[in-house]
Amino acid sequence: MCGIFALLQTDKDPLAPLDYWQMIEALFKASSRRGQDCSGLSVYDGKTAERFVSNGAYTQFLNNALKQQLNERLQAKTSPAVLGQTRMITNGDSSEQNIQPLTSTHSILAHNGIVTNEADLRADFDLQLADNIVDSRTIQLALDRVRAEEPKKQLSELTAFFSAVKGANNFIYVDQDSGETIFTTSHGSLYFLHLEGRLTVIASEERILKAIATRPEFDGLAIEKAVPGHVYHLDETLSLSSAKPAKRERIQSGNIVSLVPSAHRHITKHIADLDRLVEEIPRCQKCLLPETVPFIEFDAGGVCNFCHHFGEDTLRNRYKPEALKEKLKPAQDRASKKILFPLSGGRDSSFGLHYLSQFEDLEIITYTYDWGMVTDLARRNISRMCGALQLEHILFAADINQKLANIRKNVKAWLARPHLGIVPLFMAGDKQYFHYMNKVQDEIGAEDILLCSNPYEKTDFKTGFCGVNPFARKAYHYWGLDLKSQAGMLAFYGTQFLGNPRYLNSSLIDTAGAYISYYLAPKRFTMLFDYIPWVETDVEEVITSQYGWEMATDTMSSWRIGDGTAPFYNYIYLGLAGFTENDTLRSNQVRTGQLSRDAAFEKLKTDNQLRGESLIWYFERIGLDPLEAIQQIERHRINSKWLGTHHG
Repeated sequence: MCGIFALLQTDKDPLAPLDYWQMIEALFKASSRRGQDCSGLSVYDGKTAERFVSNGAYTQFLNNALKQQLNERLQAKTSPAVLGQTRMITNGDSSEQNIQPLTSTHSILAHNGIVTNEADLRADFDLQLADNIVDSRTIQLALDRVRAEEPKKQLSELTAFFSAVKGANNFIYVDQDSGETIFTTSHGSLYFLHLEGRLTVIASEERILKAIATRPEFDGLAIEKAVPGHVYHLDETLSLSSAKPAKRERIQSGNIVSLVPSAHRHITKHIADLDRLVEEIPRCQKCLLPETVPFIEFDAGGVCNFCHHFGEDTLRNRYKPEALKEKLKPAQDRASKKILFPLSGGRDSSFGLHYLSQFEDLEIITYTYDWGMVTDLARRNISRMCGALQLEHILFAADINQKLANIRKNVKAWLARPHLGIVPLFMAGDKQYFHYMNKVQDEIGAEDILLCSNPYEKTDFKTGFCGVNPFARKAYHYWGLDLKSQAGMLAFYGTQFLGNPRYLNSSLIDTAGAYISYYLAPKRFTMLFDYIPWVETDVEEVITSQYGWEMATDTMSSWRIGDGTAPFYNYIYLGLAGFTENDTLRSNQVRTGQLSRDAAFEKLKTDNQLRGESLIWYFERIGLDPLEAIQQIERHRINSKWLGTHHG
């Protein structure tokens, strides 16, 4: 997930101090796009390793004092190896002991990714570590032990060690005892520039190396991509060798987490009975949509207008798998077609990645935009998928602290004067996903983007609460709204903001960017489920049985479990309007015959149960007191039967 790099050189024609410094700065700057929660730098001169860390951006330690120190080492004819990382926290906390690169008595390690079988490795190597210790430390100590037992261990044997590490991971390991460097990737997200006998630079993304590849030192030198599963070795003279692992199964299963819901914490006792709402609210006699859905109307037989209009959208008569195969064929002059694949860690994108893996002439590069509400569960599932399929993963991390601050300000404003039409504002921070997706496509030269959004999950009610009538549109828009609808929505938000000045805060700039990214940025992607049918049972069977995909512990559903915002906004919608987005999903399954109405209703009662643990995580994540926030929402429920359910 994080950005890592290594800069290694010998005494043969070393870099000038200024060039050396400029290269380190450029590598840090390019790496920081993958996370800025904390940063670290380790300098090794062949004798000792010194480490510099910060709970924030690399600029906190990359200062003149460090520059002078590096200059002195270079002038003394020592050629330090430099390892760096800019981290987005996914495993372990941000205490100094967890900030990478990690140092031990024997080694320095820079790691990005998530080790999904860390508990097994701790047991195998009898490592007694605290729960808050980063998974990278497990790998470092285990590898230290392997190297100590057999210092001259052959590369072909080291591949067995790294093959036992599951998930999508990159490692750069410097052995302080021998001066050797080992680096490897399980999925292809590691690149290097190698000038034999003089200089080697390694980084977790090709884009990072492009930031320095135009320097004269690398004139005519091509950026190389590490082969997944191969272990690369650099001796003290920077002579490069590598070994490939024994053939392994491409898809590997793992342990499936128990689906038994955990007991809710004490805070849930302050929430009135939500189950009663699911049972008692009047609903369409054909699907499950209740009477409080904006713009819903019922005929004499109790069937809603959403059912009558069904068939005008993407859920019928669009499946053309042969057309998809044709679309994914590479051009005649190319051996493969490069595809950018947005991977959220959710069930649909995970299934889609599996589906695409059958096309051997596709070069798939995955992409994730992390804005602070991608859960650790989603990150682990991303690691499982990319590791099993050996696919490169590009992470674009937002300024997480700023994003969380924006959410906190807008939630506090909403609590003071709530309206259901404003709820999507809490998710505005993730909409730059589209902007950066287009940016990454251009950077890597991908010919197409393949998106796996599920048309069964379309939720018109969210804009319906703003007064936007889904039946009044001139044309169907799966993504976004037509201009007239956009104008109506903007007018609604303007009225709400003027009526509640708390919304006029520093998050407005980010919100404006979200609007531009979602509604105005070009949508130049292909939708997988426009070509193949989406069947929930097939999706769940594949990801759990073939990939060991992990489920949440506080819900039986597999939908939205990687999205940290979903438990909060669904609690709001259920408490204040009597339904959630689950009602729309199950209703669409009824309409297409995937579920009977009775079976869908039974699932809905489980789907709409309160996710207490995730709800508390959300409030703690954005820095609000969970009990105080819940009590405010419950007071609004008492004061208004249904809040903001007007029809325009």
